[in-house]
Amino acid sequence: MLGGLGAGCGVVGVPSAAQASSSPPPAGVGAGWTASAVAFGANNPTTPSLLRLADGSLALAYGTDHLGDRHIYFTQSADGTSWNSPQAATSGGLSDEDPALLQDASGQIHVVFASNRSGTGWQLYETSLQGGTWSAPQALSLPGGMQQSPAIARTPSGWALAYQSADGLEIAQSADGTTWSSEGEVGTLLDAPAIAAVGSRLVVVAERSDQLFEVDRDASGHWTGPTQLALGGGSAWQPALATDADGDLTLAFASRSSDSAPWGLAISSFTGTAWSAPSPVAAADYDDTNPSLQLDPDGRPQVAWGIYRSEGTGGIFLALAATADHKAPKTVPSVPVPGSGQRS
Repeated sequence: MLGGLGAGCGVVGVPSAAQASSSPPPAGVGAGWTASAVAFGANNPTTPSLLRLADGSLALAYGTDHLGDRHIYFTQSADGTSWNSPQAATSGGLSDEDPALLQDASGQIHVVFASNRSGTGWQLYETSLQGGTWSAPQALSLPGGMQQSPAIARTPSGWALAYQSADGLEIAQSADGTTWSSEGEVGTLLDAPAIAAVGSRLVVVAERSDQLFEVDRDASGHWTGPTQLALGGGSAWQPALATDADGDLTLAFASRSSDSAPWGLAISSFTGTAWSAPSPVAAADYDDTNPSLQLDPDGRPQVAWGIYRSEGTGGIFLALAATADHKAPKTVPSVPVPGSGQRS
């Protein structure tokens, strides 16, 4: 098995934000949002995973869409503006993509990602940052062929993992962030999942045919759904979820009004019985895709996403909302939600 790069190894062709080889496009963000570039260049950084660490700083893992360098990179920032030079978390002759970050109880940072490094198809792997060095990736022993698009959520008992496979939407659990056990398949024909915990419940949002669907697990372990989300028409995909201190859910996703329009980003909150009308996060003359969502200590949403330009360059931007006013007024559900499977 191919190992990760050691500490201090250079990153070829992946400039830091301050060293970007060409000027990033302006990020057209919605009212009340500010944006900054994290990484940009011909190596086409893409598919970010954003995580707020226990000390309040930010960690970001991302893949690249550049032939010969499709691996996972990692950077950190104390303030979300200045970022460390990216460090390669994986290496080798095949492709690594779709990172998902977690920080375990001891403070160690892990990345779960999809790779075809076995040479026999796509499988999920895990690597961890140990004393400045990324460990050799280890394959996760989980069911399903063609495993891709992992998403991770903190739960009261550890972590939950959602991923897509050739067999369907799969869920796994871990107490330590390293060893995972399967909870089984909870839906079919559902891709690119996002997952969040609301107390002992789990909420998964995933894509099917350019629309978003929700699958819920209640406190007793019973799964319901999938149920299509009513998000105002158009296409919607690549969801990201976050839960705030009040147990309220926020959803970010890529959206567009027609097949000829570029992809933009939108955000919605769960009101208690339904998802609120989406409001724009980013809209420009480029495709804005693959959002990753965190909430800052004040409950303000922070979204990392990828921008793709038609000439073949791209990058990762980070946007922060000025307030937590994205949350729609709460209504009283007729039954406990999430977990009921009822959505408008």
